[in-house]
Amino acid sequence: MTEPAFDPPLALRDEPVPLRTLDEAAGWLRLHGPGHGHNWEGVLRRLQSASSTAECRDAAAAFRGWLDATGLLVGFAPPDETRAPGTVAGRRD
Repeated sequence: MTEPAFDPPLALRDEPVPLRTLDEAAGWLRLHGPGHGHNWEGVLRRLQSASSTAECRDAAAAFRGWLDATGLLVGFAPPDETRAPGTVAGRRD
């Protein structure tokens, strides 16, 4: 799940760093999903269990759809935006 799944990366409301991978999406959803509409737990399970190419593609589409439905997807990040290796979106260490 560490391969880039979102190309271009997803820009989210109130999230300064764009999301690029399913791992980043799952980390963000664990922290921010509660309180943002229904079915976030189902989307999280799909992100965490995706292993085949088709499952990863479907999980990415489900996450994008959930973000759009909840109003959290604001667009796509410019290609030059990068995340420091080893960081998780939403985590403030």
